[in-house]
Amino acid sequence: MFNYISDIISKFSQPQRIIALMLVLLSIILITLGPSVIDSNTTNCDELKTTVSNQREQINKSNEDISELIVKVRGLQKQIIDNQQECTDNIIERERQIYYEIERLKRRMNSVSTQNRVVIDTISEIPSPLIIDDNIDLMMEGLNKIQRNIQQDINRKKD
Repeated sequence: MFNYISDIISKFSQPQRIIALMLVLLSIILITLGPSVIDSNTTNCDELKTTVSNQREQINKSNEDISELIVKVRGLQKQIIDNQQECTDNIIERERQIYYEIERLKRRMNSVSTQNRVVIDTISEIPSPLIIDDNIDLMMEGLNKIQRNIQQDINRKKD
């Protein structure tokens, strides 16, 4: 068999022999080093299982963190809503106080029996009476308008 190979090789020219020798050498290197290169670049099942379990642990921890954050966000949303409601209630209470104060002013104005009042001018040395025309109807109309606006605002904020 080797005789036949030597006959075949003797028919090659010098450059063809060099190329054939290089091919043989390359084949030997690939056959020798190939399996070790493949083993070093591939992982076995144990390594893959470890990697997958580590990734699962990270995912579970992330899910727990997300759940905690969702609970915190819900708590903060409730706190915001409660604070907004408290603020609205305080505003409504203040508007009611203003409303009742206007109502008290209206009752006092209605209790005045005359529309014209005499006021003594205290600036000059000689007291001289001045007559000031108090238009109670005009003031009452303005107070009624303010009361209506406040009542509408209170009703709107209740809803």
